[in-house]
Amino acid sequence: MKLDRIIFAIGILSPWLALGYYSWRVSQHDLSTPSYLGWLAFGPPILALASMARRFSMWKFFGFGAALIPIAVCIMLLFGMNLPEYDGPVKVGETLPKFSSLDADGKPFGLAQLATNETTLLVLFRGSW
Repeated sequence: MKLDRIIFAIGILSPWLALGYYSWRVSQHDLSTPSYLGWLAFGPPILALASMARRFSMWKFFGFGAALIPIAVCIMLLFGMNLPEYDGPVKVGETLPKFSSLDADGKPFGLAQLATNETTLLVLFRGSW
């Protein structure tokens, strides 16, 4: 019975933790969605359902209903964002789209700083250090 409660608690709390973690990442300006977020939000509630099937109670029923709130928010975040379509990389000789970024010293730069008559190589590093 104690194991049943632990499984149910994990199943109910994990969607809230997933939503909180994703909200924290957005507040840090990291807009990428980690691949495990979906499993963290949607997988453990299956454990909660299994726990409810073993021994049903109204508290479990309402607790599972409360877990559906962050699941609905995660679905809206994952599928409802209005992201631009990805057209693939810029081809050789093609003009870059307008953009703005920070250089290695933290100074802003954009396409205007790259628009010279010299050949320019723009290297983007993904990561943090």
